Amino acid sequence: GMSIAELKAKSEAVTTDADFVMKKKGNSQNKKVTGITLENLKKYFNMDLPAEITAAAADGFSATVKLSEYPADKIMLCWNEDGHDLAKIRLAVDGAPGKVWVSKVSTVKGKYPVKFNLTPSNAKVSVTDSENGNAPVNAETDGSFLLEKNHKYRYAVSADGYKPQAD
Repeated sequence: GMSIAELKAKSEAVTTDADFVMKKKGNSQNKKVTGITLENLKKYFNMDLPAEITAAAADGFSATVKLSEYPADKIMLCWNEDGHDLAKIRLAVDGAPGKVWVSKVSTVKGKYPVKFNLTPSNAKVSVTDSENGNAPVNAETDGSFLLEKNHKYRYAVSADGYKPQAD
């Protein structure tokens, strides 16, 4: 992973100060955050925007943010909050509930939509996560699967009247 110092140094040109709202039961808190937004990460590191990101803390707590719900310029990896430098990166999401604001982030993983074009048209594909006990990966409503890059998956294609093929 990248340390705060490395991230700061690499993204100095695109560091943003923003006023984000953390939703709390009954009231919301305004937070002044400094860091790099997903939008700027995309521009600066020339990466594709994922469909969702999951930030995990060292203690095992994690939260997933869907970019269909929060735009990339409202999702920030921040290293300063309300004028205080943070020891570890925090995920700040403007307008999201506090539970999504993951503190002491150790990893951030993006998932990208993958679509299988199958023939015959009645063919079905099932995907399992080889690095996670072969847990099934559920398809999204549009039939795509959200998958991590550089992660091992297994997929099987089946259709009525055909023997299933797996890879």
